[in-house]
Amino acid sequence: MSAPAPSPSRRAPFGWPTLRLDPGAPTLLLPATAATAGTAPEGGWLRFTTSIDDREVKHVAASLARSGRALGVLELAYAHSLEPFQLRLSTADFAAASAEGVSLTLTTGTSPLWLLAPGLPADAAPLSPGLVPATRDDPLPAFFKLLGSLASVQTFGWMEGCVLDALHDLHHATGEARWRCALDAHFALFITPDKRLVYENPKGFPADDTIYGIEGTLPFAPLAKIAPEHPLLDLFHDYYREQLRPDGTFAQPEMISAEGSYTIAYPLAVLAQTRRDSALAALAAEVLRVRRTSLRRPEGLWLRHHEDDTRSFRSWARGVAWYLLGLARSLEHLRDLAETADLAAELRSAADWALGHQRPDGLWGNFLDDPATLADTSGSAGIAAALARAASLGLLEPAHRAAAERCWHGLLGHLTCDGFLDGAAQSNRGGEALQRASYRVLSPMGMGLMGQLSAALRPSARS
Repeated sequence: MSAPAPSPSRRAPFGWPTLRLDPGAPTLLLPATAATAGTAPEGGWLRFTTSIDDREVKHVAASLARSGRALGVLELAYAHSLEPFQLRLSTADFAAASAEGVSLTLTTGTSPLWLLAPGLPADAAPLSPGLVPATRDDPLPAFFKLLGSLASVQTFGWMEGCVLDALHDLHHATGEARWRCALDAHFALFITPDKRLVYENPKGFPADDTIYGIEGTLPFAPLAKIAPEHPLLDLFHDYYREQLRPDGTFAQPEMISAEGSYTIAYPLAVLAQTRRDSALAALAAEVLRVRRTSLRRPEGLWLRHHEDDTRSFRSWARGVAWYLLGLARSLEHLRDLAETADLAAELRSAADWALGHQRPDGLWGNFLDDPATLADTSGSAGIAAALARAASLGLLEPAHRAAAERCWHGLLGHLTCDGFLDGAAQSNRGGEALQRASYRVLSPMGMGLMGQLSAALRPSARS
């Protein structure tokens, strides 16, 4: 069932087994003997997970392996590595798929599609191809079980950083060892016993022992919290020592993005606190100030400020989440090392602005100021996590915490029966057109943001 690596230049994560779909060629996904999932009176889902990053809109037709009868078509738009996809099956189709097995055919797309194959580690089994019966069980216990396993792993960088923060937060908030065990297991996928960093960048190319860019530094924040003497923290520190001026701007002109509030300023702030480095703390604060100056305008909060002085992605939900999370989490670690009164005021102002766009169901639209866009569960979870965390630190008011609680309840309706978070806007590869469309996906990264929200809503949540 497994296939060789895609090419000498690209690599599947963790050495896990892969399955290759070539355009127009039916490929067996589930043999009948491997597809048995018991009875499913309410039907269920066919589920599989991408292995290698893909930059096309692809369509995959699913059919019964023996008879060839069609089951349906899945659209995979700009799928990233380690992203689950699912197809709803009726009761009859679920039973037939269990009995006959399932094959997949890549019907559109110019390049192969790579999926995870059977044979994953037991703790990552929910990412394997399979049939998931629909149930009426409470999905919340399943959500926490998935989050605390390898099934929530994402590509190293901002995606995995969201999950790592959740695991650390939940361990700190609950004291339960399972969360620290899960955190260690996640890091062990990327950091070898001899403390080397081994991973692929977002396009699937090996980036071992390097930092691929500013979105790749978020995981160093939880690493600094649990292993403040880890030698990889010097790699992180040296990267920004070469990249950033003391005023928080880059030595080489480039786009200024809201992501940097969370992926640059926050890890720098954590490292500054662990090393009691006031100069590093001042640099983290300046990174936040640069983004306040460049991205906040009366008409909204922009994701990107380009070198030609144009801006794009106004009030995009995940951009708002990165901005607020960066402020809230950075201030938590900077308050004793740098002057931050102006940044605390900015957090309150931006939080109030976001609060004004919360929808009746507790969520936020994928573009906060555009009522026509569907909600994004991942961005909503991130915004709410920032509000709840800042409120728990005394940086925001009870009204902000109440808004976060409304979001939590709204998110519960978007959990699958086995615990994945649905309703997330796709990774930002298709431009604003894709982000304004109704296309939504399952998102382990979004589960990480929802896990952060859960931890922040606990009375004892601190990190």
